[in-house]
Amino acid sequence: MGGYGSSSARSALLLVLSLAANVYAAPQALPATPNDSNADNAKPSAVPPHVQLSIVADVPDANALAARMLSWFRGSASEVQSNQTSQKLAAATIFQHSTELGVRVWVAVPGSTRARLFFAVQNDPTATPHYLVRDVELASGLDEVGMEQVAQIVYLSTLALWAGEVESSKSEVEQKLAPEAKPEPVEPSAAAREGKSAVSEPGHGRFGAEYVARYQGQEGIAHGPGLFAQLLWPRAESGMGGAVHADFIVPHQPSRAGVTIGIVGANVGAGLAGTQRVSRRASANAEVGLGVDVVHYHTVSTQGLLDAHSGGLDVRPVTYLSAGVRFELGATSVGLAALLAVQLLRTHYDIGSTTQPTRAITPNIPQPGLCANISW
Repeated sequence: MGGYGSSSARSALLLVLSLAANVYAAPQALPATPNDSNADNAKPSAVPPHVQLSIVADVPDANALAARMLSWFRGSASEVQSNQTSQKLAAATIFQHSTELGVRVWVAVPGSTRARLFFAVQNDPTATPHYLVRDVELASGLDEVGMEQVAQIVYLSTLALWAGEVESSKSEVEQKLAPEAKPEPVEPSAAAREGKSAVSEPGHGRFGAEYVARYQGQEGIAHGPGLFAQLLWPRAESGMGGAVHADFIVPHQPSRAGVTIGIVGANVGAGLAGTQRVSRRASANAEVGLGVDVVHYHTVSTQGLLDAHSGGLDVRPVTYLSAGVRFELGATSVGLAALLAVQLLRTHYDIGSTTQPTRAITPNIPQPGLCANISW
């Protein structure tokens, strides 16, 4: 980008236009007050002998911005240096007296669409420095156009300040250095708080697939895939609502005392569900409800026992309680819960003989288990 300062005709035109548009029109610029003690001194040169450019803190593309500013001084009689500093700019740094004649410039970017420029000129080693502060609005941020805009104003303001044509007061500099006050949050009125609490937040639905396993004692492990849905009404970091489940019990064949039966079935249930967020991606969940196991059974083998039952349909009401955790992975969540189902009726399978029936298999009343799920 070295061509920005190489054409004398373009530089002259930009100098005239930019001085008129950016320097003399600056609202914070004040006429410089001549130093009476130096009234008899010779008029200083048109350009400062030394220019120090400092880029403050986290300015994006700081190297490119420094190169762009240096290109505007290329070919001038000024000795120009640039550096970057991670220190926060303080008033004492700007107001510090310098024994080196020239202009010091600090470039800060307090927002994505604004640059703030601070200048301190030392045109007499025994006099108090003069200052200037400029805000540069960046319509599209610190892109190529924004960097050129900042570099141009740095160059033209440096010349104008050195010539004594513009100046800002110390109070203006201090005001621009102070952090911008954020607006105080407005406390809602009691009526507004009551109105907000009276309006319920919309329910949040979750749908997913699950796999459930329950240990039933002599009847073995009943397990199978299923579907579930939840509708929760959130409140702060928690939520309450309801859930429904429909699970398939895959075929299995428990055996005891020479008797083997085949079992297949399904479970449906509904209950109250609650959730509590414990971290940014994790929630604790609990559910309590009622359900029913619908089981079809038949005799597979009796090893010689007579009068084996040909099978039938068994309906078992249950109540259940579950507690677990759910982890959010973007739009998808995975969960794992401990489960306790309690069969509300005692059931058993009997094998008849020529003498008396024999109780062969009896499922447990309490049935612990696990449930893994994925939901959206």
